[in-house]
Amino acid sequence: MHYMLGALLVATAVMASVAVLPKGSAAYGNVAPSEAPSGMVTFTLTTPPDLAAEDGPVLVELVCDDQRLAAAEFTDTERVPVTVPVDDITGACHVDASWPMREAVRHEATITVSLDGEAVERGLRYSADGRSTSREFELLADSSPAEFAIDLTLGATPANEVGTALRVMAFNIWLGGTLDPAHGAGMGERNLDELLEFVRHEDPDVLFLVETYGAGERVEQALNQDRTDGREFTGVQVTREPGQDPDRDNLWLYTWLPVEEIYDRVSGGGVTSFHFGGARLGLPTGGHVHAFTTWLHHLDNARVYTNNAAAEEFLGLCRSNSDEEILATDERTRLGQAGTILEERLREYTGDDGAPVIIGGDFNTLSHQDWSERFAGAPGHGGLVLDWPVTRMFTEAGFTDTYRWTYPDAARYPGSTMDPARGQIVVPGRIDYVLTRGDDVRVLGSAIRTERLPEHRGTDLDDRFPFYSDHAAVLTDVLIRGTGEGQDPGRQPLAEVPVDADAEWPGEPDGARIPAHDLTAVASTEDEFRGAGRAVDGDLRTHWHSDTDPVTDLPHEITIDMQRVRNLSALRYQPRFDSSIGTILRATLQASHDGSSFTDVAVVEWDRTRFPKDVDLAGVTARYLRLTVEHSSGGDLSSAVELVPYEARRTGPPPHAPARGRHRTEGTQDVVVTTQTLGSDCMPLYHESGSWTSSNLSGHDGSPTRYSNVSGSTATWTPELPADGDYEVAIWWPDHPTTTRSARYTINGSGAPAEVTIDPVEGMGTWTVLGRWAFEAGTDGDVTLTVGSGYHRADAIRFRPVDGRDGP
Repeated sequence: MHYMLGALLVATAVMASVAVLPKGSAAYGNVAPSEAPSGMVTFTLTTPPDLAAEDGPVLVELVCDDQRLAAAEFTDTERVPVTVPVDDITGACHVDASWPMREAVRHEATITVSLDGEAVERGLRYSADGRSTSREFELLADSSPAEFAIDLTLGATPANEVGTALRVMAFNIWLGGTLDPAHGAGMGERNLDELLEFVRHEDPDVLFLVETYGAGERVEQALNQDRTDGREFTGVQVTREPGQDPDRDNLWLYTWLPVEEIYDRVSGGGVTSFHFGGARLGLPTGGHVHAFTTWLHHLDNARVYTNNAAAEEFLGLCRSNSDEEILATDERTRLGQAGTILEERLREYTGDDGAPVIIGGDFNTLSHQDWSERFAGAPGHGGLVLDWPVTRMFTEAGFTDTYRWTYPDAARYPGSTMDPARGQIVVPGRIDYVLTRGDDVRVLGSAIRTERLPEHRGTDLDDRFPFYSDHAAVLTDVLIRGTGEGQDPGRQPLAEVPVDADAEWPGEPDGARIPAHDLTAVASTEDEFRGAGRAVDGDLRTHWHSDTDPVTDLPHEITIDMQRVRNLSALRYQPRFDSSIGTILRATLQASHDGSSFTDVAVVEWDRTRFPKDVDLAGVTARYLRLTVEHSSGGDLSSAVELVPYEARRTGPPPHAPARGRHRTEGTQDVVVTTQTLGSDCMPLYHESGSWTSSNLSGHDGSPTRYSNVSGSTATWTPELPADGDYEVAIWWPDHPTTTRSARYTINGSGAPAEVTIDPVEGMGTWTVLGRWAFEAGTDGDVTLTVGSGYHRADAIRFRPVDGRDGP
């Protein structure tokens, strides 16, 4: 999870060479004639097809750490690219462009900075002062000379023919702005009030709202409250299915622009007004735009599948799903919906009239632009390269992803829109978009909002939910070319702060990790299949979670027994990788020698990231550690993948950390194979033949189970055993009234195969011992269930060493 940001190395900023080029252009570089350059910068100047060329002179400069390193001056209307040798570029860089200022003229200036053909910075500005400057950027380090390009697209237009600037906003407000009712602690109405103040503060010209759910009229009232500009907002209820409940109005569209037509409700192709719809909006200076609010189906969950794979890659665990399976999450519903929207609805509504189209909403899928090979090493990407088909379909249909156009570097500007109310998981979850299409549309800027307004911070509501929704709000400034003076100079431009793309996973704390087989844990509350022991089992795939049915109010306690008094150095808390819910934010850590008398040793406040959090315990001696959770993400819930104590080292090398993510184990001797278990080679240890079906019954550890009533079908469990020896073999049969009274198992150990027939009804929901057999180390042995008559169920087989032999 490491993305190396660096620079094209730089040693000097002396402008060592000046060249006069054909057609009057001049170029400047920082390389002396006798030196070999480490890179080249190519400057180009082009003109938009619908604007007048600037005769010049036009000066474009590359500036790093306040030093001009390279420049090109264009003085002729027929331009050619200018390539300049440069040596050692470093530091924070930007591009300055300047040209003669002209009375009553505006210049459209787009600066694009590219490295090896990939844009790293881009921005468009309408200038009245003859200047434009890019945002600050850095370059990717590379040992070989890089192809570095700076392109300025520059054209002139009369000041009153720039066009109409619009700020558009896409916002999924999460259950009508009233939070998750299970964990909102009765703060829903208060949150909605603050959300309405936030929307009014952002003051979009066009607002695409998702999960409106009964708040539609209140949003319209909020947008019109205390206005002094003479504008009046109209709310368009997009979702209006026959007979729908009043609070199922998913999609709305709001604007002060004239609503010339509300498009008819059309159903078919997996798309109803619950998913897509909009209106034709008139522009103040003539013409119109087509505006559509969108929600694509959330199943299958693209973000969750991707997150699990990225975390597994980073942690060195076996992959649960292939890249193909991850991309197939779009195919269940969203890909068909996208096809219907692009090939049917848009044509029907817009008539291909050439007018600009703006789409905003929650697409519930990730972007192919974010997950290209270029960003495989970006934070949270885990090396994955995923060509997401839904967003690619919109790109190929001519749509521009306005946020990614503005910020082409997905490592520095991930733009994650999930889940600011509770915390981001491993992957950046950018699933909310503002898309535009049309020759007359320009993107002026974009930003996401993930924090409450300053006046809403520092309260108990902010402490529990630091944003109004589980989705960020996406804002984009666009300009529709035509009559008009463009962007209001009094409106603050949209801007983002880049993240630290060099962020590294923290190293291990000082000391030696206490092995999992020396740890046990108990908790004041635990979920049925996520007990306290899972926080100390050394398996990064499992976690402890407080009870969810019913939810136990905070505080929650979890106590670790280290089996003897130890001289400690640290405690590491690893939050869940697959969810931010239950992430511990504030807690008190206590220590004890006897398990009865505890002393406070630390009060912790942790952030909402997935990074591990360490507590310094130098000088603390204890057998027991107790963490009392006082505040967590998502409400009265607590969770931990790992709570690992570290012991102060004595002598010798550090012990090896336990192997993780392969078997599920109970205690230190059992090897348990479920329908989901993978071997050390990441291959499944459970196999089927014939016909089996997924069951809604959970297994002994909460993992999925299977069933079959097709005679002759088989299920086989293959243990990966650590040593030769005798093993007690036991099966777990899920509890269900529709169950065969005769189940036949074949045990293939190191001796002759053995068959055992049992009545599983007598032992449902517990371990039933089949017997004891000798097995060799490795994966040569197995146990097979053969279906006879009635319903047979497959969950887990346990292999327990006997006769005192060492277990795994």
